[in-house]
Amino acid sequence: MKRDLIYPAGSFFGWRDEFIDKLADFDFLDPRQHRQHAIAKLVEDDMNAAQKCPILLAYFPKGKSRGTMTYAEIGASRAKGNCIITIDENIPGPLFEKVASHTFNNKEQAFELLRKGEYQSKFLPIKPQPEEICKNVLFVGDTEQIQDVINETRKTKTCHVGYDATQLDNFSKGVDVTVVNLEKQKRNREAIFYMGLSYALDIPVILSTKNPIVYPPLAGLARRIFTTRRKNEILKDYLSELYLQNIASEAKIMYNLFDSYKS
Repeated sequence: MKRDLIYPAGSFFGWRDEFIDKLADFDFLDPRQHRQHAIAKLVEDDMNAAQKCPILLAYFPKGKSRGTMTYAEIGASRAKGNCIITIDENIPGPLFEKVASHTFNNKEQAFELLRKGEYQSKFLPIKPQPEEICKNVLFVGDTEQIQDVINETRKTKTCHVGYDATQLDNFSKGVDVTVVNLEKQKRNREAIFYMGLSYALDIPVILSTKNPIVYPPLAGLARRIFTTRRKNEILKDYLSELYLQNIASEAKIMYNLFDSYKS
């Protein structure tokens, strides 16, 4: 009998062994076994596992910090229509109610669901759209700090500020590029969800952040990253020129930016 495969997503506190022991009828793709010697390989392994496993089990222990990349992995899993099970022992955020198939506030409830075989996905996979044209731009994260960029981009493209996570079926049809702006000290987890969702659907992600040191796994999800004090100017120029997303056209934009913004 085929055993379902679980991806145990969450921060690296000592919880996975208990889950593996108590759910002995399942197989696990354990991220602790993924390649750790290069960020590119680590991100590839984590994101591939989140997409491949029919069950993503995300655990947020009480009083512990939330794993940043867990949200990206949930986004990738949602793109593939997998069964997402979240266990949040803290005050739950509204995102999980929108994108997870099953939400719990303690792990015993999740164990019972899995042992009884009563789990199933609520969502179909989101169909990717192979598209090299850039007409629709999604802005997520701390968008109020880049309002001037959004206003300028609206002159040439359709802009969406935020997205309803309950209406993701046609996400690929309405979004050609995702711009994530992170300004605040506390990372915007919902924005990181959209990074993971876009990554899994082959939608380019542009990361804009005032932090000169970018959290490495997030860098692995992005096509371009703008971090300098002039990042809004650079982002504005980049988006105003972005009409074709093939490598030759996009690279030319970046070469021009390199020349324009030499320090």
